Amino acid sequence: MNSNKAPARYLTVFLWLISIHSICVGIALITFPAHLISEFGIEICNKFFPTQSGVLHIIMGVIYYLAIKNLGKNDLLIVFSIFVKFIATIFLAAYYIFMDQALVILLSWIGDFLMGILLLLLFRAYKKK
Repeated sequence: MNSNKAPARYLTVFLWLISIHSICVGIALITFPAHLISEFGIEICNKFFPTQSGVLHIIMGVIYYLAIKNLGKNDLLIVFSIFVKFIATIFLAAYYIFMDQALVILLSWIGDFLMGILLLLLFRAYKKK
């Protein structure tokens, strides 16, 4: 692989992985029954909020895909994606610390933080090319 194309390739692959992850999480939140979601440590009264969260995950998955399609033309969607990952990190950290110490929240917090850091580093490497 040409070394000057490597940062763009790594960024593209990582955005694909984040996109697929977000869409899969979204579909799971929409389709899993409430009792199955409760197995992950989050008690829910009805399916509205998991469904809403699922739709938002799918929308973000599409945004990550659009960032790939616009790579090199407009990087605002990548900047937005990094912003979203860090806002999610702050939200999940606060929720875990102050509200509910469920393992799934801790894992989501760590996962979004790591995705945000890696996305930021890959984007910086891409911009330096």
